[in-house]
Amino acid sequence: SAQYIGAGKSRGEIQNLTLSALFINLILGILFSSLIVVLHPTILSFLNIDGQMLAFAKDYMVIIGSFLFLQLISITFSMFLRAHGKTRTTFKVSFLMNLINVLLNYVLIYGKLGLPSMGVAGAAWATVISKGIGLVILGLIVYKMAFQGFPVHYSRQDFRAVVPKIVHYGAPAAGEQISYTLAKFIMMIFITKLGEDAITAYSY
Repeated sequence: SAQYIGAGKSRGEIQNLTLSALFINLILGILFSSLIVVLHPTILSFLNIDGQMLAFAKDYMVIIGSFLFLQLISITFSMFLRAHGKTRTTFKVSFLMNLINVLLNYVLIYGKLGLPSMGVAGAAWATVISKGIGLVILGLIVYKMAFQGFPVHYSRQDFRAVVPKIVHYGAPAAGEQISYTLAKFIMMIFITKLGEDAITAYSY
């Protein structure tokens, strides 16, 4: 989006870029979510955990993994807003999302407001719900900025034309995130070998 805005591209071209990015991230998100849900036993086996902690980890990973696609779509909306100079907007939404996450953690983990105590699963659902709320807010803002009141003309040809540009400019950023996540996963493998106390300390 930043490249298109700087080049003075039309609103229609920016719309096509945004829709294409959303479609790609939705497909990738569903793919990654499916892989995590299906392969979570294998993934957890690398972490060398067992007993009650393994049960907790399975619950958390399945819930979070099932809704991973929400995160990828949110990233698309956030990048759109940052490209338009709306960094304060993304910060405010992120702050609200984290606040909701904290409150829901308290409610769902400990079973407040008449809800059952869900423990680790409650923490996972708190994360999913807060991210979902953030996604809706960001989506509405992007819609009002780029789509509301303006005709949308989008076709398969538009998608094919934009995809190479998305890959060219987006691959480095995606690679950075993937390498960072992979590094954290490998570090966690080493930490789990030190025992539950080390895992808890790392989490804090």
